[in-house]
Amino acid sequence: MSNQIPRIAEPRDLPRLRQHLLEQWEPGGGLSLAIEAHWEALRRAGHAATVGEPAGRRPEYLWNLRVLSQSALWWVNGEMCDLLAAAEGSLPEDTLLMPELVPQTSGLVVFAKSLRGIDSAGHKDPVTVDAISWGPVEIMDMRHGSPETFHALGIASYRRLNFDDGLGERDMMLMVETGAHDFEGMEASLRVRGLRRGDSWLLHGEVWAPLGRADWIMGREVLDRHEGIDSDQAHASMVEDRKRLATLWLLASQPGIASVRQEHGDRAHQRREKRAGREPQPITIVTLPKARAARSEEPSVPTGRHLTVRFFVEGFWRNQPYGPERAYRRPTWVHAHWRGPADAPVVVRDKVRVVRSLTDEELRPGE
Repeated sequence: MSNQIPRIAEPRDLPRLRQHLLEQWEPGGGLSLAIEAHWEALRRAGHAATVGEPAGRRPEYLWNLRVLSQSALWWVNGEMCDLLAAAEGSLPEDTLLMPELVPQTSGLVVFAKSLRGIDSAGHKDPVTVDAISWGPVEIMDMRHGSPETFHALGIASYRRLNFDDGLGERDMMLMVETGAHDFEGMEASLRVRGLRRGDSWLLHGEVWAPLGRADWIMGREVLDRHEGIDSDQAHASMVEDRKRLATLWLLASQPGIASVRQEHGDRAHQRREKRAGREPQPITIVTLPKARAARSEEPSVPTGRHLTVRFFVEGFWRNQPYGPERAYRRPTWVHAHWRGPADAPVVVRDKVRVVRSLTDEELRPGE
């Protein structure tokens, strides 16, 4: 097991991050040891349900190890992160988790720019999210009086903590409580070099700390609240995670909104994957398409109205019918754009925006 934490700066770094997280979740890794300490504290507090489960066989280990070992790798560039942050909050609340929404059974997506999130632990200050993994899970729900098992999607979030940026008290607590940094191994290294616990030292580089997992039952709406969600803030955080991942998938599925390409790893990556018993897979890279010449006409079906002014329309979601007899709805993103004749007077609102040119696909709705 390597103590070297990879620095993640570009898509080709993702296989190394996945391998690092796998090692941390294995029995004896930093993340697994932190969970063992948590369960031991519960056992000492008299929670009998935690007694008797062997180390390394708890559901947290098994789920993370299974999902990461089988995950497809995604990279979202900075501009696409901006669009994701702008669109996720307004995703329709009746959006359902349907099988066709999920592009791959398991995945790990890393964001080039941090995304702000709600802290499920109850803190008022937001947290930052830098990566998400997803994969199938079965959960229990007793809302109808008897225990039922449901197929669901687990959504685990990670935060990148960079020593060189300076860490606050909450950052340090998160790093220690989750086991994101191997302080025991670091101290052993210091002892070899003749340093003591009380000596001061500088830490460089970054670590990845888990923020927890949200679950989404198949066929349920994004606002669904199942058993085990203790507070409104925890529910809001779970809904945010669901919306973030669903928004990414929906945007990536629209050619005019996102540009998706696949990049194969180098030979070293392919050798590492084969040694780990995995077939090397390409990395999915999601970016904004290149802008072209701006168009002033709006991407909408004619309404019969004659516009005499030109105004700006915010980006929004449109529910697109699909399926048998067009009975289902798939949220489709429409970029911010201008409406009205090019030579008409402009109605200005008191906002500053960054506008991206519309693509040909956006200007031909309904196809």
